[in-house]
Amino acid sequence: MSNATSPLSRTPLYWAAWILFVVSMSSFGIHVLGAVVAWNRALPGSGAALDFFRVVILTLAIYSNIVFLFAPSLRNSKSVTTACKAFLIATIVVNGSVAFFFPDFARLPTYWLWLASFVAMAVAFIAFPGSGAISKKKSALATNADTGDVPPIVWVWLGMTVFWLALTGIHHTHTANTTSAAVPRTAALTSYFNDQANVIAIDHAAQLGNTLSTFENETSNQIVVAFYPRAPQDAIEQFTIETAERSRLGRKGLDNGAILFVFMTERIARLEIGYGLEAVMTDADAHRILETQLVPAFAKGNYGEGLDATLAAMFKDVRNAYQRGQMPGKLTMLWLQLKVKVPKLIDQAWPTLNALELDARISITLFGGLLGMGIWDGLRQAGRLLRNIVRGVGNVAAGRVFTASMEGVGLESIIDTLKVFGLVLAIIIGAVGIVIVAAGGTFGGAGAQVRW
Repeated sequence: MSNATSPLSRTPLYWAAWILFVVSMSSFGIHVLGAVVAWNRALPGSGAALDFFRVVILTLAIYSNIVFLFAPSLRNSKSVTTACKAFLIATIVVNGSVAFFFPDFARLPTYWLWLASFVAMAVAFIAFPGSGAISKKKSALATNADTGDVPPIVWVWLGMTVFWLALTGIHHTHTANTTSAAVPRTAALTSYFNDQANVIAIDHAAQLGNTLSTFENETSNQIVVAFYPRAPQDAIEQFTIETAERSRLGRKGLDNGAILFVFMTERIARLEIGYGLEAVMTDADAHRILETQLVPAFAKGNYGEGLDATLAAMFKDVRNAYQRGQMPGKLTMLWLQLKVKVPKLIDQAWPTLNALELDARISITLFGGLLGMGIWDGLRQAGRLLRNIVRGVGNVAAGRVFTASMEGVGLESIIDTLKVFGLVLAIIIGAVGIVIVAAGGTFGGAGAQVRW
């Protein structure tokens, strides 16, 4: 009996694996799909939701089914690479562990048929050689058919799957660490003087509002005062920065705003300085003003007097800076904005990505993988082009024809990759620009905090 027709050869085992896989998917696959949908819709932390480790096992087990997508392109290869063998063995290990982490699945006979299909496929490729016939198909999943290697697209999809798992893990850890430290949200400040603690007399409060309005008209800088009965517990700086940014103080693109927060019960005053005023009023300047003008008067209960002296000192520093030409230029402001806004934009992207539904993640993974392969091919072709240029210069220097020994280059692939890079760059620049322009002012913790 020839090796091709022997039951212990690649071809019979290959088809046996496919039969087991198809039979198991008709029942086990539907069962798993229903369970995944239910777990995906369950509230995080509830009894119906999966813990992170079981999410990892199940996700990798589902991903392992890709073996049956690229196996046809490798069926005739004489032998498979070490990486391919490792990939096949890893699928058996992961899928076998499902029985321990999901006992309900292990009770299903079709689960064991599913597992047996991977064992049969792995044995077929690892233990037995193929016919060596070269396939004429050259799809994304058949790129490495002649070498017996796992197609690059499979590794790209695996990388994106690991990315989603890492994202879930980061979100899980971040949520656990920050739940207890949540900062109470407050309404944005809508007037120059805000006295929720009822400390300043009504007529004096109106006078302060007019003074702050006049100062803005003269200098374009916005300074606001906010009194609160008490401070949020253990999160004053985060509270003040959040309130400052949500109030959109400071002119767009200039970030020339400042807010004086006063918390009466805790006897704490904090001055938040926008990025456009940092060069004018440094942390040391802000601390000096509060210590010399606010603290002595507030300690005696003279809140109106201390407030007047503090604002007068701030006005003086800003006006002196204008006279000396020390206000930051537009390029400096752009750099300061990027330093604070880009990290925040990235930080805000995590919960957005984590909130994506399962179907959206799968679509992004499939499309992103194909796009990544196209970009990789474009970079490879660009590398060939550069090598050809260097080789051509060497040919000319040696008296040979310029095009001697040159490799073929796919210029369309290079052009398409450049288009993708240009589009991505435009999207990033547009997103950052929108974030910067949308906010009236940017605050990042500059200023000072004192007790009286």
